[in-house]
Amino acid sequence: MPITSITIDSKWGDHLDVQVMGPSSLGWTKPVSSDQPVLKRTKASSGLTATATFIAKAKGKAQVTATGTINCSPPCPPPILLFRVNVMVVG
Repeated sequence: MPITSITIDSKWGDHLDVQVMGPSSLGWTKPVSSDQPVLKRTKASSGLTATATFIAKAKGKAQVTATGTINCSPPCPPPILLFRVNVMVVG
């Protein structure tokens, strides 16, 4: 599973807007935060283009992830792409 990954630094109160898209054959899950107390998601959508808005709430680390899968009828292959952003809230 290929992974797209970047790391960004953020400050308390910063907003992070995420938009994930790819080929029309892929559907994306809603981007999620691994640590809601540090990076809280305020809105999100899934589909051919997945979007989310997060706000930095506390010092710490969080990952934002979304998974891309082939649009199909079950049974479907496993997810094929993982989008990941590492966020460090520094203060």
